[in-house]
Amino acid sequence: MSAKLSTQSGFTLVELMVVIAIIAILASVGFTTYTSSQRAGRDSKRIADIQEIQKANEQYFAVNNKYAKSPLTTDSTPSFYSYFENQDPPTDPEASQVYTYLRNDPAAPSGSCNQDRYIVCSQLESCSGGKCMKAALPTDPCESPADPTPPTTSPGYYCVSALSN
Repeated sequence: MSAKLSTQSGFTLVELMVVIAIIAILASVGFTTYTSSQRAGRDSKRIADIQEIQKANEQYFAVNNKYAKSPLTTDSTPSFYSYFENQDPPTDPEASQVYTYLRNDPAAPSGSCNQDRYIVCSQLESCSGGKCMKAALPTDPCESPADPTPPTTSPGYYCVSALSN
């Protein structure tokens, strides 16, 4: 009887480990890229929402000669909601909460200014590209919407304020 030598073909354990390592590296790079693009998309939505609130408030001011008390309340006729594209104030894309909105009542004795003013802000997930305007959430609607030296690290806030006045 003659012995037959079998030639087995296949991958060695080292080759399989190299392929698995390459796949793991590609997956981690893909995941971090996906995560950062999701963050940037949410921040872009927040900025667009804040600008929509500002536009609605300015349209409201042009008709009513005052700013709305809050995007959440209907404080005069026509309703402030009607100034939004979807008849509803925008909400944060991740938390589904309404954005921070501060309004100064010109008749109120307290406050640092006596003008009818507002400021509306949203916290951004990334301050890259100079998107953040404030390091801390403002407490006064008469405050400037931007810090003299805007933050470059997170967290940071994007804010807009009254155009009139």
